[in-house]
Amino acid sequence: MRAPVLVSFIGVSIVLAALIEFLAQKSQKEGGLGLSQTSQEASFAVMISQYIPTAIAVVYSLLWTWIDMDIRRIQPWLELSRAGGAPADSSLLLDYPFEFLAFIPIKAWKKR
Repeated sequence: MRAPVLVSFIGVSIVLAALIEFLAQKSQKEGGLGLSQTSQEASFAVMISQYIPTAIAVVYSLLWTWIDMDIRRIQPWLELSRAGGAPADSSLLLDYPFEFLAFIPIKAWKKR
């Protein structure tokens, strides 16, 4: 059930990356994306270039946080489901959801 959500999230991420690259190429060729003929168009271009990317980034980060927390919650049960089981310190006593986000990869790497 969660696999389609993850696949669609990856697809959206790839589309966003392609869109950013397309806009960067267009900006480089035309000398900037905010090319407008009138002041009304300029204000709309400013809104698009400043507020819409921020809104997209916020929604994207919320989705990423949701996926990240699901993975952290499921990790102890994944460890227990292995063929030989798992010791308590690498399964039920894992505290990934409560760790500082930047230190989790280091801690996971140490525990292998």
